[in-house]
Amino acid sequence: MADLTTLQIWLTDAEAGLQALQTGTQEMQIDHGDMRVAYTKAEVGQLQSYIDGLRARIAAAGGTVDGLRRRALQVDL
Repeated sequence: MADLTTLQIWLTDAEAGLQALQTGTQEMQIDHGDMRVAYTKAEVGQLQSYIDGLRARIAAAGGTVDGLRRRALQVDL
């Protein structure tokens, strides 16, 4: 299983790929661990699903999609 930092790197790469596809690039290749996956404009939905999955895994690992960890607010009474 990938660690939080790796998941966040993959998410950043995937979001950049989605942006490139949506702005006219015909194909985007994204490294996923030791694999490389190519997406075309016709596969934007699959790429979005991959991004959603990464976001869910990051949240489950206690991270956030902006790379910052959230911590509980402590209130002194």
